[in-house]
Amino acid sequence: MSYKFSRRAFLRGCSASTLMLPLLRNIEARAQGNAAPLRFLVIRRPVGTNLDLWRPALNATSDSFTLPSLSAPFAPVQSRMVTSSLGTKNT
Repeated sequence: MSYKFSRRAFLRGCSASTLMLPLLRNIEARAQGNAAPLRFLVIRRPVGTNLDLWRPALNATSDSFTLPSLSAPFAPVQSRMVTSSLGTKNT
């Protein structure tokens, strides 16, 4: 018996398993009574993003800043968040 897999089906399966791996680690940690592992998330803004709507004001401090409208969905984790504007022009 011979099975034929297309390259797209193979890549779809690989990407699905890659996306599920962090979820499985969280489930394992909770089952053992441990806290879920910490995560490091980097978000890159694409070309054409209005920086005034994406990043906090340039004079904001790390202790007190308000998130603009585009980054407002990250408000629940704002206390654990660090923002950086490296490599962008401050105009």
